[in-house]
Amino acid sequence: MESSMPLILGKCEFLNPGGSVKDRVALKVIEEALESGDLAPGGVVTEGSAGSTAISLATVAPAFGCKCHVVIPDDAAIEKSQILEALGATVERVRPVSITHKDHFVNIARRHALEANELAAKDKKVSQVDGKDREPMDGCVPDQEKENPALLSHCNGGFFANQFENLANFRAHYEGTGLRFGSRLMAMWMHLLQLQALVVPWLVFLHFFRRRVRKSSVS
Repeated sequence: MESSMPLILGKCEFLNPGGSVKDRVALKVIEEALESGDLAPGGVVTEGSAGSTAISLATVAPAFGCKCHVVIPDDAAIEKSQILEALGATVERVRPVSITHKDHFVNIARRHALEANELAAKDKKVSQVDGKDREPMDGCVPDQEKENPALLSHCNGGFFANQFENLANFRAHYEGTGLRFGSRLMAMWMHLLQLQALVVPWLVFLHFFRRRVRKSSVS
């Protein structure tokens, strides 16, 4: 009876620093944004999320010297806000509206990133014109902060993580999670091949991961 039981494998992603697999996504998103220049060192990462992605971004961003600004609907559990704030993120709670509305929490997060970039560019231009190398707190001037409190300390530029449309989300798993599964379990699969009557499906699956591991080793 025991020999007919299926093999079930699990990976304890809840042991990641942020408590979920979304840590991998947050890390990849921020790394690629910094490499491409879309996110400047010391800039702010914005996201509209009341879930684990927000927590992961708030966990990862400070490791790269960046800030995190999260916009969430005000009907989300207060514990989410408390966790995010404990991680150092700025939390903005807004009324729930349709995703097509300009004030949907995701659209607000996207807008804040654009506003932060505009504010950073404006501040840089002013510094160049007056010939002074100004270093106000967090790169912002008080008047600008008063005009838009949501962008407080966000003046080194912004980047909208855009978790649902950012291909870094996919690449985090295709180049990371999947490859990690394959490399760790390949030795065990080779042993299982000797015990399986239906060898072809296993060989196809194994071949995919062998190619992925070899490609990764070469690069």
